[in-house]
Amino acid sequence: MAKIFVRWAECFLVDGILDVKPFGEAWLWSQLELGALLQATSAQGYPIMSYPDRPDLLFLPEVRPLFNLPRRTNFKAVWPVSLYGAGGPIIPDFSSHYELEICSKTSITVFKMDRSRRSNPFFQGIQRLRRGPTSPTSSEPSQAPASPTRPILIKPIPIHQRPLAIHPQDASPLFSSIPPEIRDSIFKYALTEYNKTDPDSQYAQSSNYTRPGYTAKRTLTIGLLVTCRRIYRETYHLPPVTKEHVFWHGRWPPEANGRHYYLHGYQQETSHFQRMQNWQKDLVKEVHLFTQMFWLEGTFPRLCGEPMMQGIKKVKITIRRGDWWDNEINKALCIDPHNNNSQNVSAVHRDWAREKNGEVLKWDKTAWGFAFAKLKSLKEVEIELETSDDKKDELMAIVEKAKTWRFPMRDGTALSTKGLPEKINAWQSSMCYWSDLCPYCGWGEKCPVVDPPNKGCEERKRLRAEGKGPLCHVVSLRWRVINAEEERS
Repeated sequence: MAKIFVRWAECFLVDGILDVKPFGEAWLWSQLELGALLQATSAQGYPIMSYPDRPDLLFLPEVRPLFNLPRRTNFKAVWPVSLYGAGGPIIPDFSSHYELEICSKTSITVFKMDRSRRSNPFFQGIQRLRRGPTSPTSSEPSQAPASPTRPILIKPIPIHQRPLAIHPQDASPLFSSIPPEIRDSIFKYALTEYNKTDPDSQYAQSSNYTRPGYTAKRTLTIGLLVTCRRIYRETYHLPPVTKEHVFWHGRWPPEANGRHYYLHGYQQETSHFQRMQNWQKDLVKEVHLFTQMFWLEGTFPRLCGEPMMQGIKKVKITIRRGDWWDNEINKALCIDPHNNNSQNVSAVHRDWAREKNGEVLKWDKTAWGFAFAKLKSLKEVEIELETSDDKKDELMAIVEKAKTWRFPMRDGTALSTKGLPEKINAWQSSMCYWSDLCPYCGWGEKCPVVDPPNKGCEERKRLRAEGKGPLCHVVSLRWRVINAEEERS
């Protein structure tokens, strides 16, 4: 009698996606696949939510423990997620007898399943995964057992790729009266990410990550997708498209820090895309990076070479007031895409002077500005630069210089700001945006008393007394891919 081992794993909800992390590995299984496997334990009387007999719909089961296993950080439930034989993952041969061994770190339960129990939902679920909906008593020949040296993973066909019959729903005004383009707008609005409103989801007012548009944890409600097949077919692609795929590298909100703590890497991006199926990854075309200067210069070039980034068409980079080099001591603002030398302000200014005199600066192939060429599908770049009121003049000088940057791309094309005006905004920041030293006199928390009074010091003192930070200015610049002929015209 062959044995099938059902492996157990952590399971929890993240942004409306069922995230499954098996012990020692990590991948995402769809609700259909997971639901079929859950039937194995459901048939034995374990207290889990039953899987609905709707193979055409995704179903998000309620997350609750199957057993009283020890709780750990981020540990919310355990589910059986894959079948293992002696040679690795397998697809069962339904004509054989099996002994199903359910394993966890704390208990092992063994029971038998044989041909006489083929009406069990476990076998029905696996049959749906292998061949689509079929009769439990089908005489269709069984699939040959997997080779021990070449394991087979059970992967269902995505619902939108299945030849399922769809009711036209002509009696519904949603489909019979509302034009498709308006219906699409309604669906897009319903599936747009939004800020949570409960008190526990609100960001602290005085934090480095609280800013316009980012004041609370975000969520995406996907209940619309499970109403009927026609709506699912028309909306399945929207969640990956409407969701902002934002990543924080330094000064991050709690939900980012809790799962991905590694300051110099890109584990946030890796984990985010690992939780998606391939067709979902293909729909993601934009990413937004909040990055400190050390990450932009040190890690961003490596991220651009990753396969998960090759379908991205737009990259947005935000450098906040506290992300510049040595902002704590009010060091002069500096950024240079040609090389990773922004800490050396005098050297960068000398390069700018040489360029002004007609010299063409060479690109360092390890520089962050050269890394855009690694992104095969890239069409647009947006960079937001932010600083406080006392450094506005420095920022505007950088902006004027940045308008002349041409990022080299493939096939002789380049990213250029030509024809794309900048956007300028301002907002009142919080107390944590003040630097350690006063930008006007160079002292610490308390400025010296002088006669006549320093107007900058007096304004800083007034704002701090009111619990406010400095006025921050944000300039947004955009680059698009153009060829040499477009640039000359």
